[in-house]
Amino acid sequence: MPIGNNIDRLIRLNVEIWHQAIKIKSDGKPKRDMPTKDRVKTFLKIRRLNAERSSTRWSIDENFDGPNETKLNYAKGDKC
Repeated sequence: MPIGNNIDRLIRLNVEIWHQAIKIKSDGKPKRDMPTKDRVKTFLKIRRLNAERSSTRWSIDENFDGPNETKLNYAKGDKC
């Protein structure tokens, strides 16, 4: 995939993670008024998005022989 597409994907993932995070946090603290089932579902979605973001960063870094951070089995088994 061309680097521009990966950068666009990274931006979209960052925005989606931010939108998901504000569903479960207010002023950096967990919202307690959301049902546990919904919070867990949102946490798992954020976890999947973070794994995808890490993979996308890896693809970008490969173009520059840059450093990388690997999260092993980060979202393995998550179904969001």
